[in-house]
Amino acid sequence: MHELLARLGDPQRALRIVHIAGTKGKGSTAAIAESVLRAHGMRTGLTTSPHVSCARERIVLDGTLIDERGFVELEDVVHAAAAAMSDAPSFFERMIAMALLAFARHRVDVAVVEVGLGGRLDATNVVQPASTGITRLGLDHTELLGPTIEAIAAEKAGIFKRGVPAFSVQQEPAARAVLVDVAGAVGAPLAFVEPDERLVVGLRGRHQQENASLALALLEGAGVPLRAPAVVRGLREVRWPARYERVLEVPPLIIDGAHNETSARALVEVVQADPALAGRPLALVVGMLSGHDPHAFAAALAPLRPQRVSAVACRSPRTYPAQVVARALARGFGVCDSDALAPALERAVAFARARRGAVLVTGSLYLAGEVRHHLLGGPVDATFPLF
Repeated sequence: MHELLARLGDPQRALRIVHIAGTKGKGSTAAIAESVLRAHGMRTGLTTSPHVSCARERIVLDGTLIDERGFVELEDVVHAAAAAMSDAPSFFERMIAMALLAFARHRVDVAVVEVGLGGRLDATNVVQPASTGITRLGLDHTELLGPTIEAIAAEKAGIFKRGVPAFSVQQEPAARAVLVDVAGAVGAPLAFVEPDERLVVGLRGRHQQENASLALALLEGAGVPLRAPAVVRGLREVRWPARYERVLEVPPLIIDGAHNETSARALVEVVQADPALAGRPLALVVGMLSGHDPHAFAAALAPLRPQRVSAVACRSPRTYPAQVVARALARGFGVCDSDALAPALERAVAFARARRGAVLVTGSLYLAGEVRHHLLGGPVDATFPLF
């Protein structure tokens, strides 16, 4: 990444960056921070991953996806630089380079950068941020990041930099201890943020107050002078597709990109608190990618007590076969069928219509993106990358 960016003129050096890692909520926290910045009249850049429907979602300028012409121009420039390297950059590495170059060219006031995987060895960890943040930690991608919460915390804390303000939400004691140790070792001032329950956020779920509190701390740590009216507006107006998004009204059909045990528990809390779903029988459609534990995911969803459960495969090359997910779900719910997405969705909707129920689609952002495109349209890529 250092070599690739050097060939592009080191665009990251011109940027004031807020850098966010974590297991659950880092994308939402990034979206909240960007929305608040825009509400203050600032020029913004936002890069997150994975994308829901098309790769242009990974480069957002002033709240708008980069246009096709601009995306292709960046792609050509980065491809030419990458072609001269002996170690070919991955798709994700090239996308991060494209985003940083776009932000520098757009002369953004602040760029919000979400870590892709882990932190210490992530392609985004070439930046010199103005502040760094850690969202809720949990066990995910254990085959790459380590089997314990301590190992995962150490990888995430790899984004801490000497003298750069670091912030974290409250963590379980083992994870907290690691974050404190790493911050002390590198010389990063670390503060733990309490959730402000007075905040009104345009994203559903009590956990979004935690994410919003972290986002505001990160902006203050980066030297952004916050004004109360703009904060209120930015929090209220934030939008984040495929995060508890209602894409059908009758019957209610909700898509959510929850993909691990931690996010599944948060999703259950949001569903149970949603008055629009109270007393409605639930049809559940789940597809998952490798690297996540379908058994733990199913166990976390158990309190939903769905009356119909279907497993599907995602379009991503990393998808679990539908039968693998079905076996895990059947263990938790007693029964689960497996099918292609379109017929599974059709049957779930028919079930909900007949019983005045609701449909919940979850397990992967890619799956949520497929359903979102199927029902709402919009730009979509023909194929999905590995990451």
